[in-house]
Amino acid sequence: MCGGPPVGGGGDEEAPEGGVVPIGCDDPGGFGTPAEFAQTPREDPRLEGLAVELDGDFFADQETYDRLVDDVYAIRCDYPEVKNIDYFEWSIPNFAIVFDEPTSQMVKDGTYHGWDCLNAWYGFHTVLISNDGTVAVLRTANNFNMWKIAPSYEDLPGVMNAHPLGVAGDGPSICVTVEGDVWHYVFEDRFGDCAEGCTEEHDYYFSTSIPGQATLHAEWASNSNAPAPPWVALYGC
Repeated sequence: MCGGPPVGGGGDEEAPEGGVVPIGCDDPGGFGTPAEFAQTPREDPRLEGLAVELDGDFFADQETYDRLVDDVYAIRCDYPEVKNIDYFEWSIPNFAIVFDEPTSQMVKDGTYHGWDCLNAWYGFHTVLISNDGTVAVLRTANNFNMWKIAPSYEDLPGVMNAHPLGVAGDGPSICVTVEGDVWHYVFEDRFGDCAEGCTEEHDYYFSTSIPGQATLHAEWASNSNAPAPPWVALYGC
């Protein structure tokens, strides 16, 4: 495509592929079938993550993902000034589990098997275990709403808490608002000490009513003398 390859690259090369669930492991939460897991990660994992956020479902809806790809790549093609702006994922594909002290030794020794089926179902592998075994960090190549699976892990023996890990700081992002047939896009180029939350931004406002056919309506920079226009609050992140 004219818009080029995904800015963020093709996901986590170390993570296992989705859709492989061992015999004897039942669906733990009703969130997806092996066939649905096999569809993720898609070619552009950043836009797949944006589709998950936009729909509010467990997986990205294929129609939503396809529309985002059509629109975003067309915008990048026609307006090269935004070609390096990509969706900023507020949560990364890491999932933290906190164990109680009696269970922590089994986690350290590799003899804790309470999570085996869940890990296989969701495609997780362990990337970190704390020195005392009370915290484990899991990672998956799959894109889905990790908050929805936290209760399944918290029901396991010895688990005190489970949650996705967030990203520190801020960065450029793509904001999307859907109003009927019109999709509003704000490409926010954020900069200036983003480790502590970006202090400046340059925003570009587009819309599409036909997939892949975008109109640039306006742009605004925070370091200009002009106040933020209404579309920044309406359609920005």
